Amino acid sequence: MKRVLLVLGMLTLAVGCGQDNNSSGLKIQKDLKPVLNQTMNMAPVVTINLKRADGSAIAGVDLRFRVENGNRKITVAQGTTDANGMLSLALAADTYDMKVSGAGDVADFDTSMRVSTDVTQTFTYQTEQHTFVMDAGQAIDESDLRVYQADGDGSYTRVFRDRNRNLAGAANNSVAVQLFAGNYFATATAVKTAGGDTPLVKSAEWTATAASMPSTNLDLSIAGIAIMVTLQDAAGAALANYDVWAYDKSVNLRLAQQQTDNSGVTTIRLGNATNCALLMRNGNGEIIGLKDLGNVSADASYIYNTHTVSGVVLPPTGIALSATDTANITIKLQGALANTLEQDAGA
Repeated sequence: MKRVLLVLGMLTLAVGCGQDNNSSGLKIQKDLKPVLNQTMNMAPVVTINLKRADGSAIAGVDLRFRVENGNRKITVAQGTTDANGMLSLALAADTYDMKVSGAGDVADFDTSMRVSTDVTQTFTYQTEQHTFVMDAGQAIDESDLRVYQADGDGSYTRVFRDRNRNLAGAANNSVAVQLFAGNYFATATAVKTAGGDTPLVKSAEWTATAASMPSTNLDLSIAGIAIMVTLQDAAGAALANYDVWAYDKSVNLRLAQQQTDNSGVTTIRLGNATNCALLMRNGNGEIIGLKDLGNVSADASYIYNTHTVSGVVLPPTGIALSATDTANITIKLQGALANTLEQDAGA
């Protein structure tokens, strides 16, 4: 805290002309009074200390601090942790959204931080190590692990990804991730391409609160249940190169994606998947179908035919639209579900 005292007085210079009050020719007012006595509060110094699960420093990661400004957030400060995993900077008293941009095996992290007035504070954040074991139960060539953090508003943001395309027929792959305290969701995918087989994508999911969990070896078994989808037009002709996506509806994340082959067929394999839905898109990216799977517990096969729909559209009042009406009308399949899945944080 710094106290500043400003004293203002009046100094008048008079031209002599034989009327001097003193020999110097200066008229001096001596009743000087303080007119400003203001206490200025310095912004408190805030130190961020980032540590790994073993206590070692997390050095060289970027931090960004944002505040609410209307309906958006603006960045007011940023910096990089030093060799000791620390970053010190002056922040005015406020509530900040702090974003940690992870590196290597350290996941990104987003949290809220409250800075109090006139108080120098140190905030320490330490990770827990979580080991994800992706066991396909068969030889695989690729694995893809994605970890998401809950944002508090029902959505999820991806904070970590490990994609290994060099497994060369291994039966499993393990990935260690440093996670800060928070709610997380994870998906794992294994791809088997050896021997010329059609690639099969398998997915699984996991949720946890890192704050209360010790380091753990979490088995993401992706032995998989086969969901076969066949897409045809109204005449029964195959619809090739159409996208079929599998979602977890509870968190609005995409678990897996495949395209139909020349026969209009694709297979998605889901393991440990609950509250799932299939979403189908044509070559223009338009949604053409939705299927609510619920909890996936057994193999299933679905055949869908597209149809051209035409008819008369009436407004809610039941009064037919006239030729002068210019309102745009949009029809969406199972609109509520489609709109929710359109968030697609798992892309």
